Amino acid sequence: LLTELSLLHLNTNRFSGTIPDSFRDLVSLTELDLSNNQFSGEFPISTLQIPNLVYLDLRFNQFSGQLPAELFNKPLDAILLNNNQFSGELPENMGSSPASVMNLANNKFSGVIPASLGDVNSALKEILFLNNQLTGCIPEGLGLFSDMQVLDLSHNSLTGHLPES
Repeated sequence: LLTELSLLHLNTNRFSGTIPDSFRDLVSLTELDLSNNQFSGEFPISTLQIPNLVYLDLRFNQFSGQLPAELFNKPLDAILLNNNQFSGELPENMGSSPASVMNLANNKFSGVIPASLGDVNSALKEILFLNNQLTGCIPEGLGLFSDMQVLDLSHNSLTGHLPES
């Protein structure tokens, strides 16, 4: 296996099936882009075992099921999971992620936006949760992010008042 590989971009092909467990052996990998393929199955846990990964792009595939909470404990700067079939509630620890970009749009997530996302110490600059089935209120702290550039929560079933900004 290519253990010295630092960037792996396999996007925009016709790959299918699941992500091999051997991906965890790509110990030098910092960027993984598997977007625009036909990968399926649960979230590929092997990607969370890549020790130096900072950029994870799984957009436009057919992944399904719930997101593992461990995803948001990893030192990822970009978490791009939009346009899949992920479902269930968002993990409560999402706000502990150091990511600056989090795109979970166009999936089937339900439940509330975790209160931890309102942590004003967050590094988030872009949050895209549009086109899901999210309910409840927007966490209060989301309106206080000084570095926020994009916040798109459209096409959900959110209620309540808008947080102060």
